[in-house]
Amino acid sequence: MTHWLLALLTLFAPADLQNERASINAMLNEWHRAAWLADEDAYFAHFAGDDAVFMGTDATERWTAREFRAWAHPYFERGKAWEFFAENRFERNISFNDAADTAWFDEQLVTPNMGPCRGTGVLIKQNDQWKIAHYNLSIPLPNAIVDDVVAMAARELLGEEQMYTPRPGDWHAWLDTPGGKLPFRLVFQTQAGKLVPFIVNGGEYIEVPRSEVNRETHEIILAFDHYDSIIRAEIDQLG
Repeated sequence: MTHWLLALLTLFAPADLQNERASINAMLNEWHRAAWLADEDAYFAHFAGDDAVFMGTDATERWTAREFRAWAHPYFERGKAWEFFAENRFERNISFNDAADTAWFDEQLVTPNMGPCRGTGVLIKQNDQWKIAHYNLSIPLPNAIVDDVVAMAARELLGEEQMYTPRPGDWHAWLDTPGGKLPFRLVFQTQAGKLVPFIVNGGEYIEVPRSEVNRETHEIILAFDHYDSIIRAEIDQLG
């Protein structure tokens, strides 16, 4: 029993893990280089199989390796796909499970068109070779500009035609939210004794009791479940 325990303890010694890290670094560098050289076969040979996952920066970009190859084929066909290079190719953060047959990593990337990017992924060992089971490409944002970017993304996703433009006679308000200022229109429902503000770029109706509107201070207090807070907004009536 003692011999077996010693064997297990020394099975994956630090030196062995360093070798595995070196192998992973080399594989990922080759993978990124294959895209730069537009070597489609070499690039997709690094995936663990057709059902491996690649996630791009757009919210719609979640592909299996098979789907990703179909999408990327025109880029490889033109002779140059994309340029992703690790900022420091030998200092990725790489971790292993106890058996050292699964690894996960993150890397800082330098790109000419999207600026600094981050890649995170899961690797599995197949026939003594590291393969990509899951990869997620993202663009890190400074916290100072997150609100502005979220508001821009909302406009892009919803379309400008859904954004509310105040008109004469409308009651309108601007909500300060984590995603920036959201405009909405207040519609009087006199029969029900309520105000119904329509949040145009949220695409939903929220009923607000009349007592929650202060006409003297021109303020309205709304509670939104998805913001988990009560938000105070100024309201005006255009002449």
